[in-house]
Parts: sequence; C-alpha cells; structure tokens
Amino acid sequence: MAKKKEEAGLSERLRERGLDPLYLIEGKEAFLRARAVAELREFAQAGNASAPVEARFEGGKAELASVLDETRTLPFLASMRIVHVSEADELILRDVEAFEKALDEIAARKAPTKSALVLETEGLDGRLRISKRVREVAHVIACDAPDESGLLRFVRERARSRGRSFAPGADSALLDRFGGGAGVQVDLGILDGEVAKLCSGSDGAITLEQVTALASSLSAEDTFAVVGAVGRGDVRGALESLRAVFRDGAVVDGERKRDPRGLAPMLLGLLAWDLGRVFKGRSLLDQGRTAQDVISEVKAWREKEAFIARVRGASAESLRRAHALLREADAQLKDSGDAVEIMTALIARLALMGPRPRAKAFAR
Repeated sequence: MAKKKEEAGLSERLRERGLDPLYLIEGKEAFLRARAVAELREFAQAGNASAPVEARFEGGKAELASVLDETRTLPFLASMRIVHVSEADELILRDVEAFEKALDEIAARKAPTKSALVLETEGLDGRLRISKRVREVAHVIACDAPDESGLLRFVRERARSRGRSFAPGADSALLDRFGGGAGVQVDLGILDGEVAKLCSGSDGAITLEQVTALASSLSAEDTFAVVGAVGRGDVRGALESLRAVFRDGAVVDGERKRDPRGLAPMLLGLLAWDLGRVFKGRSLLDQGRTAQDVISEVKAWREKEAFIARVRGASAESLRRAHALLREADAQLKDSGDAVEIMTALIARLALMGPRPRAKAFAR
C-alpha cells in the first residue's frame, strides 16, 4: 500500500524523525517542489554551515550507479547530506529493473539516516508498477496545484511566516487580483512575492485597502475586466476595458507592457482560457455535476453566479463559434495584422454572443 502523502509540515516531520532514507517530491507546482528541497537542504545544513550537504543530479543525464554511490557514502565533515535527483522519472524509467533492486536496498534503511535520496518530478506514471513501488518506499511530498481553499491557506501561511496576517476578506481579494494574473495559471511564486510585498509595509493585519492599492498598480485587472464584460455580454464595457489595456498596458512577468502587438497574444490567451473554462463547465453540468462542483473544478472564483449562468447558457454551437473566432484572430495576428483592430473586432463579436440585457418594459 502506498504511503500517505504529506499532510503535516515537512519541517515538523524532520524535527521529529530526522531524515528518511527516500523522499519523493511529486507534483506540477515548481514553487512547492523547490521549497520542499530547500527545507531538506536546510535541515541537513543545520550545524554544518561550511560543509557541503547536497549532491545534485539531473535524471536525464545521471547514471543510477553514481547516484547510489552517493547515497552509500558517509558525509564528509557534515553530519547529514541529501542526494537530489531532478526529473527523477527519467532516471527511474531508464532501467526499471535496476531501480527496483535499489529500492529494496533503500527500504532496508531506517530513519533517522545520515544520507537521504530525494527524487523530484512533476509526476510518475501511476499505471506503472515501479511508480507504485517508489511511493511505497518513499515518503511522498505532494506538490499539486491547490484549490481555492488551498490557495487561501497558502497565502495565510506565507504571511504568518513573515509575522503578519490578513484582515477579513483581504486574502480573498489577493487571490482575485493575482490568482492567475495576466497569464491564466495560478502562479504560487507570484503569490508569494505579492505576500512578501504586503508584509514589508506597516505592522498589523494586511488590510483590504492595502491589497487593492497594490493590485491597482501591479495587477492585470483590466485584462480580467475584458473577459468579465465579454462573458456578461456587455459590449460597451468590454471595449472600454480593452481600450484601457491598450492605453495603460498590463503587467506580465513583473513588467508593464504597452505595445499592442505584445498585449494582443496575452489577451487572446486569456480569452481562450476563459472559453476552455466554460467548455469544461458545460461538460461537467452535462455529466450531472453540481454548480459548486463546476466552480471548484475550473477555479471560477470571480463573479461565480455570472459564470455559472454563462455555462448553463452555453451550447455546443456557441462554443464552436467562439472557438472559430479565436482561431481567426490568432491567424490574423500571426499574419502581422493590426493588433488593436483585430482585438477590437474579436472582443465586440464575442460580447455580442453573450447574454443580452433584458429591455425595460414601457410604463403604461
């Protein structure tokens, strides 16, 4: 039976048990993987500031024999060491039989140990027997992308680690501003950086006003305003937000970009991501899933009721038409067309496909 994934903090486990002989750091979140490796390194380094405590290998280049030799060698000068293999799935799959034998050797060791093998990977193929065996022997540290509640725990923990906390609602506001930023995917590194900036200010709880002030100058809020207005069928609002993006620029990877030809692909990617969310939500509803399931699955944390209304109103035909418009705009941009003209036409056409506001009845 595979070992249970990491729930208690790694630091606490290390203090209680010392080094385990084998760790599997597994998941798509590079920030979490890097943090887990750093915690192991810092634990091994404690009390040995001048001694090397880590041997590093790349799974695609390393020889298994060399890695194992490192794990068998007693630390020189330092009291503990870790042998870190990145892209470990490549090392494992190059010679499965030899790796299985190595696992038998490692499984015979007991914690605390002086030398630990650390396997880091985005993910092992769960269908393979060797993957199951690795998880049985290793202490597994899951580094998967968190859901909304997990992201809230993340930003709160990062604030606590810096001696601060969030006032009610401020943490959720931070996620609204930076949970995805301009580039669609939630980036824990960006979130951690924004928490650090907020913590560097005055003492006390981080307020909603502080989050809003930071977001107004650093986020790509207008890009989300474009998407939101398109989803509501608000043609005027969508075009005004688009004009604001082209006028003021938007922050991408920490830098404000203003060139329309640089902004257009980003906006196109955001619109494609949003259409993908609606497509997935429609599919989930068709499978009998609840609206709350949809919100959780697609991480639709902004304007939840409006998003669910969009999903319920979407049809296979409307989704195909929207996808065709995005592909047409993408081809035009790649053909060096005018970015402002192309995106203005696209935004207007997509918004016109959205729900229409009901006309007010005439008074009698």
